[in-house]
Amino acid sequence: MHGQRCVNIIISSMDYKLLQSLSYKQHPLNLTTPSGVKENPKVQDLVEILPRQHIKFLTYNMFMRPPPVKTNASDFKDARLDEFVKTLDDFDIICFQEVFSTMNTRQQRLITYAKKAGLIYHVVNPYPGLFSGYVVDGGLVILSRFPIIASEFEPYDYGVVSDALTCKGVLYAKILINDKHVLHLFNTHTQASYFHDDLETFVATFETRLMQIKHARRYVERKTEDMGENDLVIFSGDFNANGPTNKAGAKNYIEHLQGRPNFDQFLHALETEYQTLIKIMSRSGRDELIDCSAAANNGICQVTFADITYDENGKPLPVESVITGEEDLLTCQCLDYIFVINPNKSKPLFAAPQNPTEENPLMQDANVDDPAKRDTDSQTSSEEKNGEDSNRDKLIKAEKGDSKLIVNVKKTKVEKFFIEGFPFTQLSDHFGISTEIEIV
Repeated sequence: MHGQRCVNIIISSMDYKLLQSLSYKQHPLNLTTPSGVKENPKVQDLVEILPRQHIKFLTYNMFMRPPPVKTNASDFKDARLDEFVKTLDDFDIICFQEVFSTMNTRQQRLITYAKKAGLIYHVVNPYPGLFSGYVVDGGLVILSRFPIIASEFEPYDYGVVSDALTCKGVLYAKILINDKHVLHLFNTHTQASYFHDDLETFVATFETRLMQIKHARRYVERKTEDMGENDLVIFSGDFNANGPTNKAGAKNYIEHLQGRPNFDQFLHALETEYQTLIKIMSRSGRDELIDCSAAANNGICQVTFADITYDENGKPLPVESVITGEEDLLTCQCLDYIFVINPNKSKPLFAAPQNPTEENPLMQDANVDDPAKRDTDSQTSSEEKNGEDSNRDKLIKAEKGDSKLIVNVKKTKVEKFFIEGFPFTQLSDHFGISTEIEIV
């Protein structure tokens, strides 16, 4: 009875005019014909082949929190979802964050709409158990036009403040691009920052995020330990670690903390969090790591949250203020990333590095060599190691037979999803990031 009730709720909330407007489209590189199409020649005749050879990838925090949570008068969740669905033809593989299934049907509606549009494969992080201690799921979803042949959810050990109620973690999907090429895809949403007046709360959010990022990187190591020599690894999501942008006129992100008692000692840790993220994700330079968005923009991180525009006098104004919290306005943060990881298996995770370095108070635990808490300055991140040519121009390659699976980092861009004619001006409080995967 409960299951039937859920089905009835989903049916009653579905926009059937929108559903009818979506048509099934298949990617030309997908050699797998789904059941229901293969057996029906009439249906096969209706399948439209997308006019592109590259695979369009998107990561996007959709800001679809469960009811009754909202920022201002309304988050306009249903309207934003319906408008986003109209863009599905543009993408082939999507990693979502904050598409929560708790007490609403938006996640299931998104999956249904996506299937109609040809993204017929999906995986979500499971709903937390009754005695798990969590109230809501983690909101992670992966959609794909290509078969997901294996998947898994790795929960983080804990969260703090309101994140303690959310089952956050890493969602993994092993995606078969064709009979020769495999993509290992990881999607996450880590601990958010909460800038309360007390130092203890701030430190707790910061340290928790640090532990989660380390946990995530170890999980990637485990899942890719036996990967094919030429498989491609992408790790994307909302990491909540702010990368340095060059937006002139933006309010300094750390103004939240300046002038508060005892906070000064941690400002450096906050300002260098991106560097620590790179260090952890690259295993202190052992693995080749590319931040695709920065690599496509001369090493500069791009704003994905709380962007600004300017009035006629040059005064900065928030691009979006309807669904963005007041304390975040004008902060121009980079929180969302697409990382390509090229594992160096000759340097295992727990190898003993040399030349240990001194860390600042919040970074002393940043080493991925967790048991010994060791690090090295002689092993740098790939951005330092490979220089500007690697950041700007290099195609991340994975050879497979006579062809190569590559991420064309030059094609990486911020997807702002602006919209007109609604009370809101963009489809989320975040921007998305897209890139192109190619077989050459």
